[in-house]
Amino acid sequence: MKNKCIIFIFILILCTRLYADSGAEFLNIGVNPRAIALGNAYSAVADDSSAVFWNPAGLNRIFDFEFFFMHQKWLFETDLEFLSAAKRFNIGVIGFSLSYFHMPDFDLFGEHGERSTASVYDLLLISSYANKFKGILYGINLKYVKRVLDDQSASAFAADAGIIYSFNLLKLYKGPFPNFDLSFLVKNVGSEVKFESEGDNLPLTFTTGFKYIIQSRIKHKLFLSGDFSYRNEEPLIFGIGIEYNLADILFLRCGYKSEDSQSQIVFGAGISYDISSFNVSVDMALFSFNEETLYPYSIGIRNSMDKSLKVSRVDSKRKVEKPVNPAYKNKTVLGFMNFKNLSNKDQLQYLSATIPESVSTILSKNTNLIIIETEKINSKIDKIRIIEEEQYNYMYLYNELGIVHLITGSFIEVENKIKVDLKIINVKNNKLIYAKSITGLSGKNIFSLIDKVSVDLSAFYK
Repeated sequence: MKNKCIIFIFILILCTRLYADSGAEFLNIGVNPRAIALGNAYSAVADDSSAVFWNPAGLNRIFDFEFFFMHQKWLFETDLEFLSAAKRFNIGVIGFSLSYFHMPDFDLFGEHGERSTASVYDLLLISSYANKFKGILYGINLKYVKRVLDDQSASAFAADAGIIYSFNLLKLYKGPFPNFDLSFLVKNVGSEVKFESEGDNLPLTFTTGFKYIIQSRIKHKLFLSGDFSYRNEEPLIFGIGIEYNLADILFLRCGYKSEDSQSQIVFGAGISYDISSFNVSVDMALFSFNEETLYPYSIGIRNSMDKSLKVSRVDSKRKVEKPVNPAYKNKTVLGFMNFKNLSNKDQLQYLSATIPESVSTILSKNTNLIIIETEKINSKIDKIRIIEEEQYNYMYLYNELGIVHLITGSFIEVENKIKVDLKIINVKNNKLIYAKSITGLSGKNIFSLIDKVSVDLSAFYK
């Protein structure tokens, strides 16, 4: 009986240590070995379903569906299990996760020798929603926290919110996508965790982070990330990490983390491989904490990208032979890209899609031409942007769609006049075959300018 009492007291001391500064410190234990190996510098990197934990805005980078599971042995025979899933819908991305922090049940004996079993565990349920607005990724979480200490329990509700914004900064390589991501995040805004009448605040945390892509080639990718957090009047928490990606198959990582006046270096690795229509990844991290060596591991499963999009592992210099669609025989297939708005006036942005849509409608009357809808091209490019294929070869996409000529351009307003720079590119050799500037009045006469562009192109393909 004495030994059992000592064990129970030890468990209570352990729980006190784990939750000393706030109501549920287990919320601060990182999930996903990839993130841990990057020194927890993951708020701007998150691109899988574990983004539910790190930054819900990162769920926007999920292509279709993803499932993730992690197991981690923690201190004093405790374990952390983490499960998450996310799915893309027309309204955005919906995510869900479950965290279960637990230890083995143990026996307790009463004053008269009666025996009972005691349980100690923590539970976290998260539901997430993510979407994007004018290029800014955003996400929100709703959380339910429950703690159980033998026959006592406590619960709380909380919320998280985060954003990610991408832009170019000191770019060292050529590619169509931004190389720098900046994130902002607030976590654990909510009620107290209360045992009977006593309560503690959740670990309210403010985080800003970045991801800087140093190199992004088809077979070699390298990025640096960092996170800086402020939590409950504690000293600044920060972490930095670096990841090397070899052909999207092998990943090597190293990170540094400083928290609670303690610092540690973390190492990690991962592999990723396509099996049928799924991509399976296995990751592991290795670090030391309180003189114990910990090695969390995880398995992630996601739908592979559509084969026509999966070009990061295709040599862009290799000629791709594609059977000719019988419907395209002896005809010229045209593809339209939205025109770039070079003006400072947002009200002219509607012309970006209006010009190609109006012109393509007129050109479709030509029986020798086949028009690929602008939406079809843009939807595929949007999917590529979601998965961040920075080194994407657009000509490969146009070839997959059967496009022979790509019509694109830009427009700008100067002194109440709009100038449209029109270009036609031969997709097969990526050469400019036609270029012309057409000028017209803005305002109510804008459609006469569109007519000019239509007449000019109709004459070219007559």
